[in-house]
Amino acid sequence: MTETIDIRIYHYDKDTKEFTFSTMADLDPEETKLKGHPVPLVPAYATTIEPPELKDNEALVFDIENKKWLIKPDYRKDFKVANENQGVFIIQDIKQLGEIEEGYLVTNEMAELIQQNPNYFKIKNGKVVKKTAEEIKIADMRAQEQARIAEIKAELIEIDNASQRSSRAISLCILNNEAPNPDDVYKLTEFENQAGALREELQELENSLLLMMEGEANG
Repeated sequence: MTETIDIRIYHYDKDTKEFTFSTMADLDPEETKLKGHPVPLVPAYATTIEPPELKDNEALVFDIENKKWLIKPDYRKDFKVANENQGVFIIQDIKQLGEIEEGYLVTNEMAELIQQNPNYFKIKNGKVVKKTAEEIKIADMRAQEQARIAEIKAELIEIDNASQRSSRAISLCILNNEAPNPDDVYKLTEFENQAGALREELQELENSLLLMMEGEANG
């Protein structure tokens, strides 16, 4: 049975050097015999150097070169990162130690709220904060207009595809100096009227959206 001594061993991760756990040291029989006093057996990726105490959201990393423990920020458990993309926030988990270099640090509670309504938050004074009631109202309008813009563009593609047969038939008649089929002319006219109305609505929505974005930027 291996004999233990009253010395604690502090283990750290092979790759990240982050503290993992501690154990009581086993006695190194060879070194103890040579030196004449108890010598601990220190395995790889471990040290007898006692780490300092930690505060919340901190972690220990062993500096092998200087043989000391370093305290680094650890936001992995209680925080997430919010990245902003064109006014909409995307939440990401924190997987590494250290200060956050990209994005904005938010609590888990705020991260959940942002995921529920990513348009309801903004950046103010370097932090993510919830918009005012008026700003949220505008954000909802903006989302509705963006959805309608997407619908209109899809409808215009459908109209363009549907009108191609009539358009080709009319073009062929003109090429052959023949009178186009009245049904084809009627259908193509209807398609053009529908498309024209949609393009007008699309222009109005895009102008409105642009004004909203300018107002948000100036605000």
